[in-house]
Formats: sequence, C-alpha cells, structure tokens
Amino acid sequence: MSVHLVGGGRDPDATAVVYGSFLAEAAQRAEAVGRAVPRIGVVLVGDADDLAAGVDWFRQAVASCGPAEVVAATAEPAGALCLDDASAPAARWWSDLDGLLVGGGLTPAYHRVLQPHAVAIRVAVTDGLPYAGFSAGAMIAPRRALLGGWRLGSTAVTHEDNAEDLDQVTVVDGLALISSTVEVHTSQWGTLSRLVAAIAAGEASSGIAVDENTVVILDPATDGPATGGGASATVLGTGQAWFLAAGEGSSVRVDRRERDLSR
Repeated sequence: MSVHLVGGGRDPDATAVVYGSFLAEAAQRAEAVGRAVPRIGVVLVGDADDLAAGVDWFRQAVASCGPAEVVAATAEPAGALCLDDASAPAARWWSDLDGLLVGGGLTPAYHRVLQPHAVAIRVAVTDGLPYAGFSAGAMIAPRRALLGGWRLGSTAVTHEDNAEDLDQVTVVDGLALISSTVEVHTSQWGTLSRLVAAIAAGEASSGIAVDENTVVILDPATDGPATGGGASATVLGTGQAWFLAAGEGSSVRVDRRERDLSR
C-alpha cells in the first residue's frame, strides 16, 4: 500500500484521477478482510462551522472513484480529535480503517492534533493502510514535516501569505510515514523556494513539492532521501511535481516531473 500526497486543489474534474488509486488500494485492503465496501477515515481540523461541509467534500471526492463508507474524525484548531460520538479515536480505530485521508487547513493545527495519534497511524500504515494527505495532510506525513513560515532569519523565502501563522520556516518531527519533506500548492502559491531553502539550510535532506489537483504516490518501502523520493514515485493529476535532494554544501538538486500519462 502507498502514501498519496495531494498538493491541494478542489477541481471536481480531477478527483477521479487524484483519489482513484487511493480508493483502489483501500478496496483491496477491505476485500482482504471480507468487507464489501471500503471504510475510509477522513480527518479534518478547522472551525466548527466548516467541518461538516469539509467532510462532505471529501466524501464526494472519494465517491467519484467508487463506493466507500466515510467515517469522520474532526477537531477544532485548539481542540482534540473526536469521532461522531465525541470519543477520541483509539489505536484500534486507525487499524480498522481501509484507507485514511487527512485533509487540509492550517498545517500547524493538523500537526498538533495528530501528534498524539502518530504512533497508531504509523503502525496502521506500516501494516498496509493506504494514506492520502491533502495539503496539510501531505505536509505532516514525512519524518521531518515543514509546517510553514516565510523567512529564514531575515531572508524571505516565500510570500508572507504562505506563512501558516508562522514567521520563521519551521520543520519538526512529523508522522514519519515517508522520508522526504513535503511542500504543496507549489506552482499556484510559489512554495518551491521555501522547500529549497529548508533543504539548503539542513532542515531536511530531501523533499517533494506537489501542484494542486495532483498526487504523488509513494511506496514507503522504497522512498529514499538520495532521490528525493522520485525513484519510486508516480505523478498523476493535472499538474507536476518536483523532487529535491541535498547536494554538496548548501546546493540542492531539483528534478521536475509531469504527470504519468500511462496511468
């Protein structure tokens, strides 16, 4: 099973391509345990008034790929993750899913909310649970997660609008599902420079930057820093992706790839 990094974007015409492989893997996992319809966990962190609509959008996105049962775990930015019955997800909840889709919003909030569940998520993904991260959900997936920020010291490395309420570029321990640090909304928001700067500064050794309405699919077993994850990656959707690896000194190698037209 794979880790699916979605660079954001909500084009309904792209959902079948962007989420199709994720749902196919979830259906395979469901079939192995005798479930006819895969159970997809959708995790969202945001304002209370926006959570129901957000879950519904992802329910429709998944439904564009095939039948699925969506179960939600949500939190407000300063709160804790809760299921529909107001209980916290136990370790077994994650392992009983057939697919896990973590949505987008303020990346530091997703990181804070999901850190108490990081071990359970990592165990489930290691055991074959397919993971899809949308925007913030993709950014917190790596071993070293880029949470935001727009400056390194006094130097601006991306637009201030991309700061995610952080001043300095901030890289911390993430869910550790993959080795490469992730950036999203790349062409649309101009965030590639922030990832280059983070790697050049030694905050990460490799990276993957993904456009909106585009997914990079990785096999965690073969994702490695030497290639920026590119060797084992598939790129699908309407955009492109960049694979970065640290070079000598403060140099950074950047390889751009367009979508795989054979898929």
